[in-house]
Amino acid sequence: MINFNQLKLTVNDNYSFVGIEKKNNQLYFYLPKGFEDKLEEIETFDEKRKLFFLFYRIFHKFKIICLEKGYLNENSNKIKSDRDGIIDNDFGSDIIENEAEENIFYSKLTSIDTILETYNEPKILSLVYRTSKSEILDYSHSYKFLHRAIFLPNNAAYVDYMDLPRKQVQFQSTDLVAMYCYLFWEVKQQLNQEVSGEIKVLAEQFQHSYLSAEYSLFHEQYYSQVIDILKDTLEIIDHNTPLKDADYWDFYEAIELFLYGERKETQDGNIWGISNFHSIWESMCLTYLCNHKDFSELLYLDTHYLSDDLVDKIGNVTKKNRFI
Repeated sequence: MINFNQLKLTVNDNYSFVGIEKKNNQLYFYLPKGFEDKLEEIETFDEKRKLFFLFYRIFHKFKIICLEKGYLNENSNKIKSDRDGIIDNDFGSDIIENEAEENIFYSKLTSIDTILETYNEPKILSLVYRTSKSEILDYSHSYKFLHRAIFLPNNAAYVDYMDLPRKQVQFQSTDLVAMYCYLFWEVKQQLNQEVSGEIKVLAEQFQHSYLSAEYSLFHEQYYSQVIDILKDTLEIIDHNTPLKDADYWDFYEAIELFLYGERKETQDGNIWGISNFHSIWESMCLTYLCNHKDFSELLYLDTHYLSDDLVDKIGNVTKKNRFI
């Protein structure tokens, strides 16, 4: 994961690439033109963190638009998917091609993507909530256990235990899942997105068990300490988990990549971002215009980088006739 204290902000002179680049073992965050006069104001840990997640949301939204329109051809011979499911070409990038230009998504910074893509709530809850013997009897389910009941002379049925779901908090795979939920919850908070109540409970339980209530992964004061604790905890959990199935490795590899992602970013070059940022800027401006303007007044609109839902809404509105 990025240490935002070590991330250097700058503005790209040629306005082509916006994102994170590595030069001489230093990470630089290239911003669009217009940020030149603001660099000193946003050089703090918190401001750089907010800026990074803002652009993360922007890039993700733009990529979804390009995927639904077929601009990003994942079946192209130029593109291959590595063992972690990252779409790469020879440059380690996602490619969008059209007649006029080529936009390249650089996606070597995969720690956050992997945390978000690994999310599977049914799988998480199935690993945490196991069915086991319980001396607590739920009489509303007693009919399910009559086949194992002992019938007394007065025809009463006696059931000494039931197989019921109950939470198992143990120092094994459930702790690993709880750690994943904590990281997922922290990232979602930065993206201003909600998580389900069950996932939040697991995340908070992990935080109280291994960290402190005031600790936060994306807080300047606690960042380094939290990362170190998480790395140590991951190692202990891995050493104390005897049975490791496919589900275990899914969560383990996602957490490991998040905590040790810098190992995969050893070479200089573009790590994360997009070339030709003007395409995103155009998409943002037109989307804002459509969301704040009467559709009937939009006589012509370039829909190349607009979402299909928005294009359909615009197309279903009768345009005002301004020609006399």
